[in-house]
Amino acid sequence: MLYYNSGLVGLPVREARSGDTVAIVEKLIVDPRSFTLAALQLKTLDKESHYIVTDSIAEISLQHGLFFSDTDAISKISDLPRLAEVLDLGFELIKLPVRTSSDKKIKSHKLGTVEDFVVDDTSFAVFQIIVKRGLLSSFMPELAINRQQVLEITNRGLIVDDAYAKSAVAATASRASE
Repeated sequence: MLYYNSGLVGLPVREARSGDTVAIVEKLIVDPRSFTLAALQLKTLDKESHYIVTDSIAEISLQHGLFFSDTDAISKISDLPRLAEVLDLGFELIKLPVRTSSDKKIKSHKLGTVEDFVVDDTSFAVFQIIVKRGLLSSFMPELAINRQQVLEITNRGLIVDDAYAKSAVAATASRASE
């Protein structure tokens, strides 16, 4: 099943056996190297941040919450060296600028910023990003950009394939040759 980031944030995190709520999902942590969900940052009674890695998630239900079955599933960052590596990258997908790719014939265009994203609950891969248009383009609808269209991921922005512009250039070139 597919879940929006905005739909997962705020979900209760529950122990599968008892159903007790132990935390609330505060933020989704995306690993830019694989463009997958690495973990969820949780809000607990402690002041220190806690995390649950995706391998520990047993079930997700928008109605009932996120369930885990392993008692050690919720951990501090000091217990998760691989997640610490991801956090050290400083990558934040939400509000990241999105641009089209550019080449000699096609100029790069700013499309907007990432407002939300969709995650697959089987692979925890980022399936799609939702791009909010800029102020001047606010009358235009949001863009849904598929994972396969993402060409480059950096801390400064996402570069996506501009299939429409490339097809328009190809059509213009073929008409010129007729």
